Amino acid sequence: MLGELCGALLGGYLCDRYGRRHMARIGLVLMGGTLLTFGLTAEAWHGPEYPHVLLLPAFKGAVAFATVALFSLFMKVSWTRAAATQFTVYMAMGNVGYALGAKLNGWVELTGYSPSLAELYVVGGLLPIIPLLLLVGLDPDGVVARKQAEQLPRAPALSG
Repeated sequence: MLGELCGALLGGYLCDRYGRRHMARIGLVLMGGTLLTFGLTAEAWHGPEYPHVLLLPAFKGAVAFATVALFSLFMKVSWTRAAATQFTVYMAMGNVGYALGAKLNGWVELTGYSPSLAELYVVGGLLPIIPLLLLVGLDPDGVVARKQAEQLPRAPALSG
């Protein structure tokens, strides 16, 4: 719980200071990096010096950091008239991702391949690459400019 609290507070503060999209990228990299590190060090898991106790707080903190940044970004790019609907869609897509991930794991096992725990951590660490790539094409400032332009009163057409 402490990891999540620290991640959320730090993520919110840094979003305001350095920008939502930049912090979302950092949060996704931290999240994926935590899982990759854990998955790629599987041979050391049984050693007494391995810091198991750090995995969960580090991962949960990174998820909270990324979530705060992404929600902030989602709110910025939501259109005023449809903001509640858009934000609901973003939240639903996140939940579909959780459900689909669990379903995909079951489908993989149906093929006869049963991935090890370390392999699952590595795959989980690589999956944030997808939203990282999507963030490249997102221009939140362009969305805000377009929203503001649409809200300006329009001059009546001259007939003549």
